[in-house]
Amino acid sequence: MAKIKITAFASGFGSTVEHLLNYERREKPAWTIIGVVSENPKARVLEVAKRFGITPTLLPWRNYSSREVFDAAVLDAVERQNPDVIFLLGFLKKIDPSLIHRFPHRIFNTHPSLLPKYGGKGMFGRIVHESVLSSGDKESGVTIHEVSETYDEGRVLLQKKIAVESGWSADELEEKIKAIEKSAIVEFLNHLDRGIQDGAKMG
Repeated sequence: MAKIKITAFASGFGSTVEHLLNYERREKPAWTIIGVVSENPKARVLEVAKRFGITPTLLPWRNYSSREVFDAAVLDAVERQNPDVIFLLGFLKKIDPSLIHRFPHRIFNTHPSLLPKYGGKGMFGRIVHESVLSSGDKESGVTIHEVSETYDEGRVLLQKKIAVESGWSADELEEKIKAIEKSAIVEFLNHLDRGIQDGAKMG
């Protein structure tokens, strides 16, 4: 049976991509990462990909004359890879509708909160964790959702929760969320061949 082919989009350090590639090498799951796309020439994820034998696709944002030209380049690059699934793993650019229409119900994102709380434009990383703490929430977590044309409003597919302890700093909360995020993504990917793309909800 053919493996599910995944293209990962990432803009930064690439720790989650590295975790998934190590898991794939060790466990031989029913999915495989075939490509890594980044718009950031300084992203460590580019070196991570190369170390695992993947030639990354670098599309430097500032090299394109307009957003439309950049989006067309992204679409062309992904079509060449022809993945079954696209997963956003710390990708900082908004996904253009053209890509969503080309890969309907097959583009997923991970978000460091329990959506719909603390989602939307500008809500990412440390900003999310600081918002959780300042609001006094007793729990937080990670959400994996389908990507739609509006930030963080796509169908929720998986959520994992943790209790927020009194006195935690944003650094401490971020560390806890990153730990459960990796396991949540693996769980999600391991269920892809069980109908998650057809509308099932996990968690």
